[in-house]
Amino acid sequence: MKKIISTIQYLLPIAIGVFFIVYFLNKFDQEQKSQMISSFSDAKYSWILLSIIIGLASHFIRAIRWKLTLEPLGYTPKTYNVFFAVMTCYIANLAFPRLGDIIRCTTLAKYEKYSFNKVLGTVIAERAVDLFFLGIALILVLIFQGHELNLYFQKTNVQFFNSKGILKAILLISSVLFLGIVTTQLIKKSSNAFIVRLTSFLKKVTNGVKTIWQMEQKFIYIFYTIIIWMLYIMLFYVCIFALPETTQIGFFGSITCFLFGAIAISFTNGGLGAYPALIAQATVLYEISEPIGYALGWIVWSGQTIMILFFGALSLLLFPILNKKNA
Repeated sequence: MKKIISTIQYLLPIAIGVFFIVYFLNKFDQEQKSQMISSFSDAKYSWILLSIIIGLASHFIRAIRWKLTLEPLGYTPKTYNVFFAVMTCYIANLAFPRLGDIIRCTTLAKYEKYSFNKVLGTVIAERAVDLFFLGIALILVLIFQGHELNLYFQKTNVQFFNSKGILKAILLISSVLFLGIVTTQLIKKSSNAFIVRLTSFLKKVTNGVKTIWQMEQKFIYIFYTIIIWMLYIMLFYVCIFALPETTQIGFFGSITCFLFGAIAISFTNGGLGAYPALIAQATVLYEISEPIGYALGWIVWSGQTIMILFFGALSLLLFPILNKKNA
C-alpha cells in the first residue's frame, strides 16, 4: 500500500504537468502555434542568459543565508558544501516535488557530520520566512495590480473576495488552530513510546527554528532575504525584454507573473507544464495573447531548469570529491 501511495505521489505531479502541456497544445489553433514557435526563434536569448545568472546568484545568496542560521547551532559548514546542498535541493525537486529540502538537509548533515534534525529545523525556519515574504509580494500585487486582476476576474467570472468566502476562510483557520492546540496538549501528556520519540524529534527541529531569533546577525539575514526575493523577481523581469510583445508587462507585472509561476512550481515537478500555462494566464492581464505568454513561460522555465540541471548535477559530482575525508 505504501508503495502505491509513493508511486501516486511521484506520478501525480508529472501527470498534472503533462496534462497542461497537452491541453494547451490542443487549445491553440495552427496560427497560434505558429505564433508561439516564432516567439521561440525570435527571442533575444541574451536576456535569458542574464536571467540564468541572476537565478544562480539567488541560489548562492540563499546558501549564504542558510549558513547564518547554522552558526548559532555551533555549525560552521564550508560555503561550497552549503551551496551544493541548495542545488541538490532544486535538482531533487525536479524529480521528487517537496522532497528537495529533506535531501539537502541529508546531504549537508552527511558530509559535515551534523544533526539532521537540527539542520532540518533551520530549513523550516527559512521556509517560514520565505512564506512571509511571498505574502508581501502578494500584497504588492494586490496594491499595484489590483485593477488588472479585477478586470481579469470580471472577464472570467471568478469571485474570490465575497462575504461567504471570507467567512469560510475564517472558520477554516479557526478550526485548524483549535485542532492544533488540542493535538499539542494531547501529545505533551502522552507516554506512548512513538509519541515520545516524535516529541524528541520535534524539539530538535524547534531548536533549529529558534536559530533565527538567536542569531546575532538578524539584520544581515533579513537583508539577504530581501536580496533573494528581489533577484527572484528580477530573473523574471529581465526575461520580458526577450520578446517585443511582453516588454509592456513592466516591473510590477513581473511580480504578478512571478507569483503565478511560484504557484505552478509548488504542485508540479519544478513547474513542468504548469509554469508556462499559468504564465500565459498572467500575461493575459496585460493584453498579451496566450501563445506569446505561453512561449515566454517556456523560455523562462527552460532557462532556469537548464541552470538547475547543470549546477545540480555538478554539485552531486563535486560533493563526494571535495569531501573525501568526511564521507
